[in-house]
Amino acid sequence: MQARDMVRRLYLLSIVFPMVFLLILSSFSTAGAQNGLCEQPMSSPATGDPVPLSLANSDLSPIAQPSVPLDPQAQAAIDAARASLEGNPLPSSSVFTTTNTWVNRSPANPPFARRGHALAYDVSAGKVILFGGLGWDGSPLNDTWAYDYSTNSWTNRNPTNPPPARSSHALAYNAAAVPWNATILFGGRNGINLLNDTWAYNYASNSWSNRNPASKPLARAEHALAYDTSADRVVLFGGTGWGGSDLNDTWAYDYAGNSWSNRNPASHPVARNSHALAYDASAGNVILFGGLMSGSGYLNGTWVYDYASNNWANRTPTSSPPSRSNHALAYDASAGNVILFGGWDGNNSLNDTWALRVNEEVSLSYNLTEGWNMISLPLTPASTNPQVVFGGLPSPWYLFEWDPLAGIYIGKELISLRLGAGYWLRVPTAVAYSVSGLPNVAAQSGINLGLNWNLIGVPYEGVIPWGAVRVSKDGGALVTLDQAVSSNWIQGMFFHWNDSTYDWVTAGGNFQPLFGYWAKTKVTGVQLVFLQP
Repeated sequence: MQARDMVRRLYLLSIVFPMVFLLILSSFSTAGAQNGLCEQPMSSPATGDPVPLSLANSDLSPIAQPSVPLDPQAQAAIDAARASLEGNPLPSSSVFTTTNTWVNRSPANPPFARRGHALAYDVSAGKVILFGGLGWDGSPLNDTWAYDYSTNSWTNRNPTNPPPARSSHALAYNAAAVPWNATILFGGRNGINLLNDTWAYNYASNSWSNRNPASKPLARAEHALAYDTSADRVVLFGGTGWGGSDLNDTWAYDYAGNSWSNRNPASHPVARNSHALAYDASAGNVILFGGLMSGSGYLNGTWVYDYASNNWANRTPTSSPPSRSNHALAYDASAGNVILFGGWDGNNSLNDTWALRVNEEVSLSYNLTEGWNMISLPLTPASTNPQVVFGGLPSPWYLFEWDPLAGIYIGKELISLRLGAGYWLRVPTAVAYSVSGLPNVAAQSGINLGLNWNLIGVPYEGVIPWGAVRVSKDGGALVTLDQAVSSNWIQGMFFHWNDSTYDWVTAGGNFQPLFGYWAKTKVTGVQLVFLQP
């Protein structure tokens, strides 16, 4: 709290007083909104540059634009104080990371040492889920743990009905599972026995359920899963079957229908085990890399699976990581890259880090007005550094992001651009400015909100109708925006700054791409989910 108080004082001290600013508090009925009165932002900015007051915990208007330029010494002190907040709980969209560095988090209460386990990130819960593996003595495990990055803590969830102990299984998070989002588990090895059971874990209820579908893939281990959000299917490829034979089949699991289907694509990668899959949301495809072909050696091929056409394509990039197995892949949405780490090359364990970019870029243009503009970035540029992306703007220009927990603005030096975030951008003259990057092709995109005011952005290139927005609370089932407003989770008006005043979106309206919006929550644990247009 001392660090946050210091930040607020430094902001005020950095402004030459007296500065005229205006706050208007107005309550009025909202057409189509079901929560009665809505809080309205100031109708126009104050004379000059409004002071960036911390109003995140008040019932006043959305936060005024930040004042610029700040005195360099004051800015340095603010940046130092902001950095001191690292490690405090922040909304998942505001986590600080160190560039190009692995950090040993060293939590106080980690799970037992193990290998052959599986991880998946539960977007709604904001937790990494771990299940099973082999313990230090080679015994299979069936414990379920959750890791919270913001508190750097593991929690043994101890569900009452976990799957049987196993290793060499696979997990994938199914974001669209109804009524609960679910982490899907398939297969693995229990001693000498191979498994082909399908389980779903829901964090909110802390329960595993044996889905027991009527049809299912052959029992296997060392396979890989990835959730294809555009198809709403968990995709499985390959693995080790009975007798140690490698597999090259492609299956898709439909959670709503509780059924596996053998896709039987006409072309596919060679049979293998111990490979890795990841869903590239920017490309809308599942990516496969590497693995072990028993009797032949280690692989370093890159394959792309398109569910809609049911086709595997060998991408043959100009450069590739060395051959390996037992590595891991994950998609980094902020960078638009698939990240690879580690593995085994037959002689050595590996610790190299590679990034793969698959999709073609698109270009979008901002029509910026002189002064303050409230914007968002509905694509993923090659660099997330604002000074690279917006470096071609006429000087001086300023970019700020609102941190709802710390109650302060963050300057462009500390911002990593990302989908779903809104920003204040100030330019000295009106200008048209283009930005290039990868489009967001995910079927839905969630934004975790802090309590009270949040500065958000539309995560897609297209217009999003009010009816195509969903809301969840504490990782629970998705409801419509109207239902969330009626439940008093979120205010029924979203505000966009339009040159000299605020426009707003209410029931029946549309959210525009490239725009930023103020959104006000009434409770904690709210996630806003935009459906792909």
